[in-house]
Amino acid sequence: MREEIVEEISDRTCGEALLLEPRDMFDACLVGMVHQFGRPPVACYSLNKVLAALMQDGATHEEAVEWFEFNMVGAWVGEFTPAFIETLEETGDGSER
Repeated sequence: MREEIVEEISDRTCGEALLLEPRDMFDACLVGMVHQFGRPPVACYSLNKVLAALMQDGATHEEAVEWFEFNMVGAWVGEFTPAFIETLEETGDGSER
C-alpha cells in the first residue's frame, strides 16, 4: 500500500516530490499530498506517525519532538518540501483513537 502512495505522489509531482530519509523508516508515515493555491502539490506525512518512528528508533518523546521541529518542520528545502498533518484521530503512537 505504501509503495502505491509513493508511486502516486511521484507520478503527480513528475518525480519532484521530496521524501523523508531514510525511506524505510518514514515511507510508512506518508498519508497523501497537500494542495495549496499557487504551489505545487507536496508529500504529506502524519506528524504522529513520524514521532512514533523516531521513538521506535530510540528517541524519547521529547527528543523526537525536538528532532522533528528542528530538522523536519524547520527545514525548508524548496517548493517541494514535505508537509506534516496532525490528525486528531491519531494518538501519539500513530494508532487510531
